[in-house]
Amino acid sequence: MPTEEEKKELTKIFDEIFKEVNKIFPEFAPYNSSHEAYAVLLEEMDEFWEAVKMGKKDIDKDGRTRNEAMNDEIIQVAAVAIATLKTLQVKYPVVKS
Repeated sequence: MPTEEEKKELTKIFDEIFKEVNKIFPEFAPYNSSHEAYAVLLEEMDEFWEAVKMGKKDIDKDGRTRNEAMNDEIIQVAAVAIATLKTLQVKYPVVKS
């Protein structure tokens, strides 16, 4: 069970992800297919990987430090994962018996 401080930190993280999700919808998602969703998620993971590989003092093409880039990219990964889940629920609903 998270502490109150951890809950506050998680709420801040979820707020950042929610802001990114709002940027995705309705322009880009739901995706046209699970293949498209996978491709977008993979692209975001590749961008996160590029940030991970940066040197600690490097600045990326967007002017971000390694830590800023990793933070931004993993938030985008989480947002795209949520958009993917929404796509799957709309296009490929799970029927529980």
